[in-house]
Amino acid sequence: MKCKVVIKFLSLIAGIISLSMVFPWLLAVRCGTKDAHAFLWSLLLCAVCAGMAFFFSKDAPTSDLKTREAFAGVTLSWIVASVFGCLPFLFARCCGTFTDAFFETMSGFSTTGATIFKTVEPLPRSILLWRAETQWLGGMGIVVLAIAVSSILGGGVNSLFKAEAPGPVLQKTAPTINAMSKSLWNVYVTVTVICVILLKLGGMSVLDAVCHSFSAVSTGGFSTKTASIAYYSSPYIEYVLSAAMFVCGINFSLHLAAFSKRSLIPYKDSECVFYVKIVVCAIIAIVFFLMKDTGCKPFSAALRQAVFQVTSIITTTGFATADFDKWPSVLVLVMFLLMLSGGCAGSTAGGIKCIRIKTVWQAVKVEIKKLVHPNAIVSVRMGEQTVEDSFVASAAIFIVLYLLIFAAATMVISACEHDIRTSIGAAAATLSNIGPGFGKVGPSGNFADFTSLSKWICSLCMLSGRLELYTVLVLLSKDEWVK
Repeated sequence: MKCKVVIKFLSLIAGIISLSMVFPWLLAVRCGTKDAHAFLWSLLLCAVCAGMAFFFSKDAPTSDLKTREAFAGVTLSWIVASVFGCLPFLFARCCGTFTDAFFETMSGFSTTGATIFKTVEPLPRSILLWRAETQWLGGMGIVVLAIAVSSILGGGVNSLFKAEAPGPVLQKTAPTINAMSKSLWNVYVTVTVICVILLKLGGMSVLDAVCHSFSAVSTGGFSTKTASIAYYSSPYIEYVLSAAMFVCGINFSLHLAAFSKRSLIPYKDSECVFYVKIVVCAIIAIVFFLMKDTGCKPFSAALRQAVFQVTSIITTTGFATADFDKWPSVLVLVMFLLMLSGGCAGSTAGGIKCIRIKTVWQAVKVEIKKLVHPNAIVSVRMGEQTVEDSFVASAAIFIVLYLLIFAAATMVISACEHDIRTSIGAAAATLSNIGPGFGKVGPSGNFADFTSLSKWICSLCMLSGRLELYTVLVLLSKDEWVK
């Protein structure tokens, strides 16, 4: 592997992180708080390191950025971003250890929303903004942003884009990867601005509106309030955020196509329809059991809880208005399945993704039909298209691998003296990039009391889940480093 071209790419990532720290620094300067120095030193250190790395690798040709270098660069870029991104937490003394600071930052960039803070109101406003900003940057992807804003990557952008999304990828909606990346970010920014305006109209402060919009659009889940969205007790705010989360759980290429064609026809995509069906069925089930088993009345109150929590969990955002860990067991199971499911491929949501689940479900139906009609010629179809056997196998293998990693993470976390409910919740919450889980890390809990080892395991789960497993596994493979 040619390391210089990887370092050149990482210098670009470090430069982006440095520039992004300017906004919370300016907020800290305006507020006249001591954390302004924390951001100033952080962005300067980050900028110096970026400059030194670029100077060292400036002669590396971008033609060297092949598949192997791209996988290494993408995985390392998220680690580098988290290392530099955690500096404000350390310099502002918000986190006592590097482990805690790295965990919080990785949770931000991976749009997980898990936190080590028991209360967030005492945090400086600039830190609250930085937490939300890390999620917003990570939502559409740091690598996609780097491709969109820079021309130094040359022909290596195709390999980088593939490494950033190794599973079911975005449909090509522009002549070049650079143009598509810019288009995706334009849609992303537009949705964010609309969400900020709507939340401000709902009575939020400017900072709260910006932070919650960043979290909702990126499906991250960090809040400026310890009680999350329950703090506001506002149906309007909950429905606005539900709409934002729902929209951002859909493949962004469909949004691009809909905007360009001025039509809703692109949303008839089979995966999108499947996603909508899951959301609707889950809402109906939760409303029914909330009214039946918990006496949640009137209907509007049960519907409000169901709509918000379903969209929050299936999109892996993790905002909370209710402690679903205390719901009836059948509803806890529903929420757990939604955690694993996740949103659509090409969205900002995590999880297994609806397209893989639908593909495997269709394959099961085909196999059953073959057993009943041995001579029938049938194939897996998604809408009007026939799905290749290789795609079916890839989806099935991913789901099996996902569940194996989930089981392994659960066992390791449990071995760190955490109860099994908490261990399962923590593994699911971090691998699916959700944030809240069950037990001690439920909607009313946090990861503050986790051991250092369990926090690092969870950090690795967050990184693996965000990059859809394979990109990280490739980096850990010896074939990546052996010529």
